[in-house]
Amino acid sequence: MKKTFFSVAILATLLFSACKPKEPSGENAVIGHWSLTEAHMGLAGITMYGDVGQIVYEFDNKKVKVIISESLIEQGYPIFAPIDEAGTYSYSIKGTGINFFKGNQTISCKFALENNGLNLTFDFGREVDGPYYIFEKVR
Repeated sequence: MKKTFFSVAILATLLFSACKPKEPSGENAVIGHWSLTEAHMGLAGITMYGDVGQIVYEFDNKKVKVIISESLIEQGYPIFAPIDEAGTYSYSIKGTGINFFKGNQTISCKFALENNGLNLTFDFGREVDGPYYIFEKVR
């Protein structure tokens, strides 16, 4: 009876672990177009960017192009994003860390791909109420 129980338990474990989709990873994982949807600013609250395309990060192999909608700028809407100025910047990835190079400044945080690679999160310490940002894959 014990052998049957353990056999079923092992088989069920293997079955369920094999069904879990793997998140994309590695240096090419962020390549594509990502639209900022949520900025969680810790105690300052959450800013939702409801319209896709208001703030877009376009990643290629070595650079990220940040595009900010003119309507946000004209309305004086606060821009909460890891890089809050439109332009093209270098970046590097090591493990789960990403560095953005903005002039002489380096902006470092953790990143994670979630929801089968459809969401990209930049985390500046959410476990200690730090900001984090959620992007949605556009293409």
